[in-house]
Amino acid sequence: MAFSLFEYIGLGLATAIVLIPVARWFWRWFDKPSKDTVEYLQKQQEDVEEKAMWAQIEAKIEAEQVVQNKLTTIAQNKIQTAGKSLDQERTSSAWETLGVDEPLEPVKRIISEKVITGNDEPDWELVEKIQNLSEPNTEVPEAPDLDRLDREKTVEPGWADDW
Repeated sequence: MAFSLFEYIGLGLATAIVLIPVARWFWRWFDKPSKDTVEYLQKQQEDVEEKAMWAQIEAKIEAEQVVQNKLTTIAQNKIQTAGKSLDQERTSSAWETLGVDEPLEPVKRIISEKVITGNDEPDWELVEKIQNLSEPNTEVPEAPDLDRLDREKTVEPGWADDW
Protein backbone atom coordinates (compact mmCIF):
# COMPACT_ATOMS: atom_id res chain seq x y z
CA MET A 1 0.00 0.00 0.00
CA ALA A 2 1.70 3.11 -1.17
CA PHE A 3 0.53 6.49 0.01
CA SER A 4 0.77 9.57 -2.03
CA LEU A 5 2.44 12.74 -0.77
CA PHE A 6 -0.88 14.33 0.18
CA GLU A 7 -1.93 11.23 2.13
CA TYR A 8 1.34 11.31 4.13
CA ILE A 9 0.77 14.98 4.91
CA GLY A 10 -2.85 14.32 5.94
CA LEU A 11 -1.85 11.32 8.07
CA GLY A 12 0.88 13.38 9.77
CA LEU A 13 -1.56 16.24 10.39
CA ALA A 14 -4.13 13.89 11.96
CA THR A 15 -1.47 12.28 14.14
CA ALA A 16 -0.24 15.75 15.25
CA ILE A 17 -3.79 16.89 16.07
CA VAL A 18 -4.18 13.88 18.38
CA LEU A 19 -0.67 13.73 19.91
CA ILE A 20 -0.07 17.45 20.60
CA PRO A 21 -2.91 17.71 23.19
CA VAL A 22 -1.85 14.38 24.74
CA ALA A 23 1.78 15.55 25.00
CA ARG A 24 0.68 18.90 26.44
CA TRP A 25 -1.44 17.16 29.05
CA PHE A 26 1.51 14.95 30.10
CA TRP A 27 3.79 17.97 30.18
CA ARG A 28 1.48 19.97 32.43
CA TRP A 29 0.74 17.00 34.70
CA PHE A 30 4.27 15.70 35.24
CA ASP A 31 6.27 18.92 34.99
CA LYS A 32 4.98 20.37 38.28
CA PRO A 33 7.64 20.92 40.96
CA SER A 34 7.53 18.70 44.01
CA LYS A 35 6.50 19.99 47.44
CA ASP A 36 10.12 20.05 48.54
CA THR A 37 11.08 22.16 45.54
CA VAL A 38 8.22 24.59 46.19
CA GLU A 39 9.28 24.93 49.84
CA TYR A 40 12.90 25.46 48.81
CA LEU A 41 11.95 28.19 46.32
CA GLN A 42 9.75 29.92 48.90
CA LYS A 43 12.55 29.77 51.45
CA GLN A 44 14.97 31.32 48.95
CA GLN A 45 12.50 34.10 48.17
CA GLU A 46 12.01 34.82 51.89
CA ASP A 47 15.78 34.89 52.41
CA VAL A 48 16.21 37.39 49.57
CA GLU A 49 13.46 39.63 51.01
CA GLU A 50 14.96 39.38 54.51
CA LYS A 51 18.43 40.27 53.25
CA ALA A 52 17.02 43.31 51.45
CA MET A 53 15.17 44.39 54.60
CA TRP A 54 18.27 44.04 56.79
CA ALA A 55 20.39 45.86 54.22
CA GLN A 56 17.91 48.74 54.31
CA ILE A 57 17.91 48.79 58.13
CA GLU A 58 21.71 48.70 58.27
CA ALA A 59 21.93 51.54 55.73
CA LYS A 60 19.53 53.60 57.84
CA ILE A 61 21.54 52.90 61.02
CA GLU A 62 24.78 53.77 59.23
CA ALA A 63 23.29 57.05 57.98
CA GLU A 64 22.15 57.89 61.51
CA GLN A 65 25.63 57.12 62.84
CA VAL A 66 27.20 59.38 60.22
CA VAL A 67 24.87 62.22 61.24
CA GLN A 68 25.59 61.54 64.92
CA ASN A 69 29.35 61.56 64.27
CA LYS A 70 29.05 64.89 62.44
CA LEU A 71 27.07 66.38 65.32
CA THR A 72 29.58 65.04 67.83
CA THR A 73 32.45 66.52 65.84
CA ILE A 74 30.71 69.88 65.64
CA ALA A 75 30.00 69.82 69.39
CA GLN A 76 33.62 68.95 70.15
CA ASN A 77 34.84 71.76 67.92
CA LYS A 78 32.52 74.19 69.68
CA ILE A 79 33.83 73.05 73.05
CA GLN A 80 37.44 73.38 71.93
CA THR A 81 36.98 76.80 70.38
CA ALA A 82 34.66 78.17 73.07
CA GLY A 83 37.41 79.39 75.36
CA LYS A 84 39.82 80.53 72.67
CA SER A 85 39.97 84.12 71.57
CA LEU A 86 41.04 85.33 68.17
CA ASP A 87 44.62 86.31 67.57
CA GLN A 88 45.47 90.00 67.20
CA GLU A 89 45.49 89.91 63.38
CA ARG A 90 42.04 88.31 63.07
CA THR A 91 40.63 90.56 65.76
CA SER A 92 41.80 93.70 64.00
CA SER A 93 40.44 92.53 60.63
CA ALA A 94 37.09 91.69 62.25
CA TRP A 95 36.86 95.17 63.84
CA GLU A 96 37.82 96.77 60.51
CA THR A 97 35.04 94.96 58.66
CA LEU A 98 32.59 96.18 61.28
CA GLY A 99 33.82 99.73 60.83
CA VAL A 100 35.11 100.18 64.39
CA ASP A 101 38.41 102.07 64.71
CA GLU A 102 39.16 101.40 68.34
CA PRO A 103 38.08 97.97 69.55
CA LEU A 104 36.67 97.52 72.98
CA GLU A 105 38.65 95.76 75.61
CA PRO A 106 37.26 92.33 76.45
CA VAL A 107 35.53 91.96 79.77
CA LYS A 108 37.09 89.46 82.12
CA ARG A 109 34.74 86.91 83.53
CA ILE A 110 34.46 86.83 87.28
CA ILE A 111 33.26 83.55 88.68
CA SER A 112 31.63 84.07 92.04
CA GLU A 113 31.27 81.46 94.69
CA LYS A 114 27.89 80.01 95.44
CA VAL A 115 26.18 81.52 98.41
CA ILE A 116 24.78 78.94 100.79
CA THR A 117 22.48 80.15 103.49
CA GLY A 118 21.55 78.20 106.54
CA ASN A 119 17.84 79.01 106.15
CA ASP A 120 16.04 75.67 105.88
CA GLU A 121 12.55 77.07 106.53
CA PRO A 122 10.18 77.18 103.56
CA ASP A 123 8.74 80.43 102.30
CA TRP A 124 5.28 80.26 103.89
CA GLU A 125 3.87 83.06 101.73
CA LEU A 126 4.85 81.19 98.57
CA VAL A 127 3.42 77.94 99.94
CA GLU A 128 0.13 79.70 100.72
CA LYS A 129 -0.05 81.23 97.21
CA ILE A 130 0.58 77.84 95.61
CA GLN A 131 -2.18 76.26 97.70
CA ASN A 132 -4.59 79.02 96.68
CA LEU A 133 -4.00 78.45 92.97
CA SER A 134 -6.72 75.81 92.85
CA GLU A 135 -9.32 78.29 94.12
CA PRO A 136 -10.91 80.68 91.61
CA ASN A 137 -9.59 84.22 91.69
CA THR A 138 -12.31 86.83 92.02
CA GLU A 139 -10.02 89.70 91.05
CA VAL A 140 -9.73 88.55 87.43
CA PRO A 141 -12.53 89.88 85.23
CA GLU A 142 -14.43 87.54 82.93
CA ALA A 143 -13.47 87.44 79.26
CA PRO A 144 -15.82 89.29 76.90
CA ASP A 145 -18.04 87.37 74.50
CA LEU A 146 -16.20 87.86 71.20
CA ASP A 147 -19.03 86.54 69.05
CA ARG A 148 -21.47 89.09 70.50
CA LEU A 149 -18.95 91.92 70.05
CA ASP A 150 -18.35 90.84 66.46
CA ARG A 151 -22.08 90.85 65.76
CA GLU A 152 -22.46 94.32 67.28
CA LYS A 153 -19.64 95.73 65.14
CA THR A 154 -21.03 94.24 61.93
CA VAL A 155 -22.99 96.87 60.02
CA GLU A 156 -26.00 95.84 58.00
CA PRO A 157 -25.68 96.92 54.34
CA GLY A 158 -27.80 99.92 53.56
CA TRP A 159 -28.98 101.69 50.45
CA ALA A 160 -25.59 103.46 50.08
CA ASP A 161 -23.70 100.15 49.84
CA ASP A 162 -25.49 99.00 46.66
CA TRP A 163 -23.49 101.10 44.19
